[in-house]
Amino acid sequence: MFYSTNREQPNGFKQEVSFTTALFAGMASDNGLFVPNEIPLVTKGEILGLKGKPYAQVAFEVLKKFLENDFTDEQLKKICESAYDYDIPIEKTKEFFL
Repeated sequence: MFYSTNREQPNGFKQEVSFTTALFAGMASDNGLFVPNEIPLVTKGEILGLKGKPYAQVAFEVLKKFLENDFTDEQLKKICESAYDYDIPIEKTKEFFL
């Protein structure tokens, strides 16, 4: 997956870059934000399969769709487990159905 700027200016940033490059650049040279060129599909079955899973595992499953070319599964799991090594309070705000 490549990331490009969110600005569509005639003389704006037109390169595609990796997640790592976008992360360390912060903003594109035209002051636009980096955004993925595509949003990966998360199926209803995948979403339902995440119910009751630890937050770090949910984060891993979602993020790997965006970052599969930048990190191995092992690296990304370690990042998610390190970032979410505490309880995440989840509060129900309203009912919805898939």
